[in-house]
Amino acid sequence: MISDKLKEAYRNKIAECYVEYLEKNHKDPTTKEFKCNFGPEAAEQGISTWKDVFKNITEVREVALTTPELADRIQKATFNEEEFGSKEYKERVRRELKNYKKFIVTTAVNGKQVNIDFLAALQNYARVNDAAIAFQISHDVRSSKRKFAFNLDPALRCGYVISEDTWLNNNVVLPNLIASAKQINPDSGLNRFCAKLGATLILPGCKQSQKHIAELERSNRIPHSTLVTGAVTVADYSSDVIIAGRTNWMAEQDHQLGAAIIEIEDDERFHLRVVQAAEDGSFTDMGNVYYPDGVVGTTQSAVYVLGDSHIGGNANEVLVNDIITQIKNSPWISEVVIHDLENATSVSHHEENDYIQRVIRMQQGRTDLIDEGNDIVDYLNKFLEIPNLQVTIVNSNHDRHVDKYLHGFRFVHNRDLVNMTTAMKMSLAIMEGKVTCPVQYLVEELTTHKITDSSRVKWLTRDESYKKYGCELGRHGDEGTNGSKGNIRIFQNNLYNAVIAHSHSAAIKHKVFQVGMTGNLNQDYNHGLSSWTHTNCLVYEDGTKQLIDFIPTVDGGYTYHA
Repeated sequence: MISDKLKEAYRNKIAECYVEYLEKNHKDPTTKEFKCNFGPEAAEQGISTWKDVFKNITEVREVALTTPELADRIQKATFNEEEFGSKEYKERVRRELKNYKKFIVTTAVNGKQVNIDFLAALQNYARVNDAAIAFQISHDVRSSKRKFAFNLDPALRCGYVISEDTWLNNNVVLPNLIASAKQINPDSGLNRFCAKLGATLILPGCKQSQKHIAELERSNRIPHSTLVTGAVTVADYSSDVIIAGRTNWMAEQDHQLGAAIIEIEDDERFHLRVVQAAEDGSFTDMGNVYYPDGVVGTTQSAVYVLGDSHIGGNANEVLVNDIITQIKNSPWISEVVIHDLENATSVSHHEENDYIQRVIRMQQGRTDLIDEGNDIVDYLNKFLEIPNLQVTIVNSNHDRHVDKYLHGFRFVHNRDLVNMTTAMKMSLAIMEGKVTCPVQYLVEELTTHKITDSSRVKWLTRDESYKKYGCELGRHGDEGTNGSKGNIRIFQNNLYNAVIAHSHSAAIKHKVFQVGMTGNLNQDYNHGLSSWTHTNCLVYEDGTKQLIDFIPTVDGGYTYHA
């Protein structure tokens, strides 16, 4: 039997070992993990393990806390629910968050170290923009017997841990839920709560995703959405459980260092966008690059992918002019990518048998292809007024409405006398092999208005790949695989890293981003609930991306930031 006097002699040494473990791992050890080497002399005295002195880890911790020097080291080395779950901490978070209008929200995985560089860049952003950093918690579902359920990296004390539902205004909330760190779709099952709460949900998770929820009525904001932020902790999913190897590998591949930026306009309106970390931990927001060392730079080049234009449909000239102003004020935007340039209202097969609608189109003066072509030229020239700006046009389904009109000889069958001459010229050019894109031919050869600098306009063909900064930009999004219809879920598997359009509703699915539209949200043919948004996408030279939403202002314009 080991005497109490001998046990007492080893208590402080074991407590020192315990604190050293905390300082290295920032979490309480399990009984299995905790080791303390005493040497041969201790073995001769009958002490071979710390369990010969203490019953459990809790007793070790209690002894360590009675020593002021060790207690101070424990406080610096650990950050658990004993602190951020306390009533005092929650009250402080509630009180201090009221002082902010800008927030940067990210996810911390329980028991994992932060990416120090990315965290430093977030702190840089917070300092420059007077923003609060908020951390939501994610957890690996494999449980371990530790004294504390949550052991966060102490470096996270620089911000606020969210441990209760936190409303930033009447329309955006950070729910107090713990996400599984390895969950493929962290927003699974949560979309319906946007309708219940009447709010956008900012969710914890180590991927990035966003889905807008269709609504019947909305006024001065975009539809509510669920948004998963990405993580501030490293991609460490290591485990000694062999069967977890597959999910560990998948989680490490999908892991996204990132965050959500929320700017509050007032009690109802807010701006929301994601940021992603580059290899050095820096990130870019609205062209500003925030580095870990406290420096703020400017990106040198970015591509701006616009939401579907639908020129010739219900245009939104106010929004387009605000986008033009944004580009002029952002000289680092070197290229715009345009989807659904042509609406093809005058020849669309969707209205072929709707004779009342065709009469209305005639009364509106919207039946002439040449007029539509002139509108397209005027639209493109607005961008070409900006020096050195390149314009790339993605072959899209509404552009191909003209193709169907010509290939089906509908101008003959429907006795479309308004467009007969134009259609014959275009059809002959196609048959002679001079034309692969009828809309391009219409704009460049037949319209009375002329493009000011066609050398800066690139027309992509139907199946042409177009990549910038590692991101596929040449797919509109209407065509999927093997003749199927396209959607963002298909493209996350097949393109992996891309920006698409077509659905008019902004979305994120891991590395695939989807833009909304720049045309009017009422296109005559859409009725009922809608999740359509005025959303574009910036693709930066470091390969990161962010969606930019435009919301109406009280004076009738649009704004994309606070």
